[in-house]
Amino acid sequence: MKKRLRELGIVLLSMTACAPMPRIFGSKQMGLGNSQVYSLASSLGGTIIAGTDRGFYKSTDYGFHWTNANLTNTDVFSLLIGSDDRFFAGTDSGVYISTDAGGTWLSSGLSGIQVYSLCVDSLGNLKSLL
Repeated sequence: MKKRLRELGIVLLSMTACAPMPRIFGSKQMGLGNSQVYSLASSLGGTIIAGTDRGFYKSTDYGFHWTNANLTNTDVFSLLIGSDDRFFAGTDSGVYISTDAGGTWLSSGLSGIQVYSLCVDSLGNLKSLL
């Protein structure tokens, strides 16, 4: 039953990603501002990450407070949380990877293109949809 409720929560969280959500996941005073949210991803322990028209935002308290986390001035269309605190971001200028939970970002080498979707295959290899 708990697993089913968790899956339902993920589906509801995913469904709300279709519309701008600054009032649902925080106010201007809490850091997300009037950003247009394109994508959301979450992990156990209350971490939620948001891809917006103003870059990458991170919350560690279930979305009550947000910080803009070092990937700014770019549209972040897609997000993926991998193992070992690795985050992946599909942006308007390629794919970026963070190996420290969003503290720093490096280009993956796939640059100069808009990336709208990211996923990993059964072997853990990153895939993107341009």
